[in-house]
Amino acid sequence: PEPQPEPVAESEVVSEPEPQPEPVAEPEPVAEPEPVAEPEPVAEPEPVAEPELVAEPEPVAEPEPVAEPEPVAEPEPVAEPEPVAEPEVVAEPEPQPEPVAEPEPEKEISVPSVPILLDAIPTNSTITVTFEESLENGGSPIISYQYSLDAGWSSNDLEPPCVSSPMIITGLANGNTCTLKIRAVNAAGPGAYSRPIIVTPEE
Repeated sequence: PEPQPEPVAESEVVSEPEPQPEPVAEPEPVAEPEPVAEPEPVAEPEPVAEPELVAEPEPVAEPEPVAEPEPVAEPEPVAEPEPVAEPEVVAEPEPQPEPVAEPEPEKEISVPSVPILLDAIPTNSTITVTFEESLENGGSPIISYQYSLDAGWSSNDLEPPCVSSPMIITGLANGNTCTLKIRAVNAAGPGAYSRPIIVTPEE
């Protein structure tokens, strides 16, 4: 018989260490899902407007017949210009003498009206006479006022002539009473005397 192999000794089986399970992480809390927003209601589509009816084109008017041009009138013959008459020679007028102005008629003048004696103040050989001048000069300026002192009423002029109030009479004799009156004189002559007044020069 064939020899039998020797039985092989079973090697010791070394047991491998069992793997330790890894610690399981605790699961994170699951966030609650946000509420889903309700969908907005879909707007109903606006009704489509019906297309407007297209107006039928108006019939094209037939063109009016073109009027025939009027025949052009022939130009009238131009009249020849008349001969120009020579201008007449006009004689220059002779200078007329200027009209001589007629002299105005002289105004009639009369003697002045009567002056009015107001007062006669006697002083040493002098009398100061105040009076109202003549209201009317007779159409001519008064030249002077004359005075009279005696019974014969002879007129006396002052030098220089007195033409307004007051009138100052000098050269009289003191103590002699006299009657005084005055009158106005213009180009027509002396007027009437005023009423008299009695006065006596004194020292």
